[in-house]
Amino acid sequence: MIYKGDFRASGNGEFYYDKEVFDERCVQLAFKVNKKINSQCIAYDFVFDENNNPLIVEISYGFIPAVYRDCPGYWAEQLNWHEGKFYPEDWMVESIIKEVRKTK
Repeated sequence: MIYKGDFRASGNGEFYYDKEVFDERCVQLAFKVNKKINSQCIAYDFVFDENNNPLIVEISYGFIPAVYRDCPGYWAEQLNWHEGKFYPEDWMVESIIKEVRKTK
């Protein structure tokens, strides 16, 4: 059951897709942390402290691919916005193939 004002991040069933809804500081922080933990694919949930600084409150390695079908684009590591549909699970497969080829 989903309740108005539910505190859960992605678990509340509300999803936002417009680029303007997202604070780019969150995107920048996500890329920074991702680089440190060397993750292939990961999701971050953020809150903002009393000074409006983004803080990570949840990290998840799992996701439902269908949720991303309505995204109008994505950010690359240098915070460049790429307009258009994408399939994150395809990137995961491509990454594995690339790693396998490096070991040959």
